[in-house]
Amino acid sequence: MVLTAFDKGILEQLFDESVLSMKLDVDVARDEMFENILNDKDGTDLALGFAIGTIHTSFITGFRRRNGRSLNHDELMELMHITKNHLDKLKEAIFQCD
Repeated sequence: MVLTAFDKGILEQLFDESVLSMKLDVDVARDEMFENILNDKDGTDLALGFAIGTIHTSFITGFRRRNGRSLNHDELMELMHITKNHLDKLKEAIFQCD
């Protein structure tokens, strides 16, 4: 893989923190305002999107600051692969908020 062990550690920490704070994302995603304008009636997809968006934004911003450049194609593909591997954990955290 192409991401450094340090970057992978940061990414793992972001996923762990997201799981621990999932209640906030779920509460926002289930707000009546979103229910009225989206087809995501229980807020699950939106909460997942919030979590992934926050994780990716934090990671990519930190990566840029640490390395002085954006992720290259291979690094981005690895980020997506790691994200895919964490989807079940994120979804379970959402369901635990019910």
